[in-house]
Amino acid sequence: MAPSTSAPRVSEKMSQFWSGVIEWKRLTKAGGNKLALLNCTLLAAKRVTDNLNVKAWPKTLQLHLVPKLAFDRIGLIRYLSSRRAVVFVFRNSKVRDELTIAFEKGMVGCVKLSPPPDCDIKMIILFYDNTRKLFFGVIPENQDEVISPIFRKSWKGKRILQIAGSSFNLVNFKVFYENCCGRTYLWYKGFWYRKYKESGATIWWVCYKRSSLKCTGSIITDAGELVKTDPRHTHEKNVWQKAFHGLLS
Repeated sequence: MAPSTSAPRVSEKMSQFWSGVIEWKRLTKAGGNKLALLNCTLLAAKRVTDNLNVKAWPKTLQLHLVPKLAFDRIGLIRYLSSRRAVVFVFRNSKVRDELTIAFEKGMVGCVKLSPPPDCDIKMIILFYDNTRKLFFGVIPENQDEVISPIFRKSWKGKRILQIAGSSFNLVNFKVFYENCCGRTYLWYKGFWYRKYKESGATIWWVCYKRSSLKCTGSIITDAGELVKTDPRHTHEKNVWQKAFHGLLS
């Protein structure tokens, strides 16, 4: 049976085993990065903590967000049969409210421990149970099998969908998504661009709906930085938005 993304309902007593800060790097409306800090406490049953080397865990963890749709497509749900569930208790704050909005709109969290040599855990997958208003994490049994596909699909090239302000907003051109056909797309100012050709670190991108709607939009990037733009869009967003099967809704 596939594991549920609802918070675990356990009769075991949950006790605190870690407290510290979680760093969440968000994209701003200006296109830069803003570091948000969340004070957090982790709770778990004794049978879970007995098998963790908690003393070696760092006091600061890093949080990255990926769309749950992308998470499902790379098949990571099969790794979450682990019964090692932990509850995340964030101190009430504006940042916590913004994080909740992101999860309600279809995001999943990857909590990276950046561990010292003796730390046994590298990543925790973070979910949000909207019914119980509860953040909970699952510690995968096989850490390496989980980290590798997430890195390829979501982290490499800064392919992280983040939250800007208090609303779900994709604002920076450094946001990519690889669809099921293996093609690479780039998001820039309200439109998706498809990779056309590349030479070294230089990539030419054309608007996803360019040919069918006579759009001349194109951009050039070099080593992930914007070099040249030629927008000239003549079509409405909802046309291409439907092609992504609700990814942005």
